[in-house]
Amino acid sequence: WIMLAPPDRVANEHLLNYWQPYFRIVRSPFACFLIANMSRFGLMRHDAGHHTRAIGKAQASYRIYAEWGKRPPILKLSTEDNTWGEEQLKALGLPENARFVCVHAREGGFSPIDEELHTHRNSRIENTFAAMAEIVRRGDWIIRIGDPSMSKLPPMPNVVDYAHHALKSPRLDIFLCAQARFILASSSGIALVGSVFGTP
Repeated sequence: WIMLAPPDRVANEHLLNYWQPYFRIVRSPFACFLIANMSRFGLMRHDAGHHTRAIGKAQASYRIYAEWGKRPPILKLSTEDNTWGEEQLKALGLPENARFVCVHAREGGFSPIDEELHTHRNSRIENTFAAMAEIVRRGDWIIRIGDPSMSKLPPMPNVVDYAHHALKSPRLDIFLCAQARFILASSSGIALVGSVFGTP
């Protein structure tokens, strides 16, 4: 399989590295343009849209999740990323061996160019406050993931507004999604990252 990944179309470069064992990844804009045109009429093309988006298509992903059963997830964090990520958790203020849950409520600022197609997926972070309070009450930390265009959180105990944190990075995004106990989120790309690492 060939994955076309011109630099201006990749949401997270670090995640792309994890897919390299499974795909021949083409980065050159010219080569991507050439191959995309060769596949325009269905040649060399596998449309995965019904697995990843609902616009005009039915969702197949939940059936695939059920069929996957107890097999291990496709991706696994590298030892280097795991060690590095543990240090980053300390820098975010989490105590050693703290459990954490990622929370995400999609807002409209990440991709304004196609927001009119995705507005139905947006939600308000305030709608998760009661759940966040209960998760913290049970002893876990909350890491709010997302991007800096999102509304800021008010200060809350054991809650890190990582979307606005100075340590935010593509590498840490992947670590957090892969190592969270679970991800509480609206329908969004970052929430789906956890699924390929086996995060509920």
